[in-house]
Amino acid sequence: MWEIVNNNSHLEIDGFMITQTLSNTQTYIASKLSISTGKGCYHVQIIKNFGCIILGWTLNKNSYFGDNLTWGMDSISCSKVHFNWNSFGKKKIKKKDIITTAIDIDDGTISFFVNGYNLGIAFTNLPKNKSFYPLICLRQKNTSVCVDFGDTTIFLKSSTINDQVVN
Repeated sequence: MWEIVNNNSHLEIDGFMITQTLSNTQTYIASKLSISTGKGCYHVQIIKNFGCIILGWTLNKNSYFGDNLTWGMDSISCSKVHFNWNSFGKKKIKKKDIITTAIDIDDGTISFFVNGYNLGIAFTNLPKNKSFYPLICLRQKNTSVCVDFGDTTIFLKSSTINDQVVN
């Protein structure tokens, strides 16, 4: 289901549980699954030793957050990440929280949620006719997350809370 993107990483992957074991460097993992039409989402729960986690989507599994092929959210600063870091949302994220990233390929948008609370649309005008892969970056030793590829019902129910586009 997951593949390690950078070779110097120290990850343990056990089903849906991912743990960074040794290094305090950025470790990227990308899903082998992609989405190219419709809506999709995945949920990440912070289980242990909450450090900086960036989650989102990429067009290229070898990309890193901060380039033009990735769209994500930094869990510490609550910043949206695409080329640069820009303020997004005011929700403090902590251990045991569940962060959801939802993509709507047809509308060209990416949204983020924390414990079901809709932070809003972070990105618009996504490239058309492309496949997007879930991408996660763990940046601290002994950080564990649990990943779930849920259905879009949380996205559809929560999207009515806050329909604004966040700049």
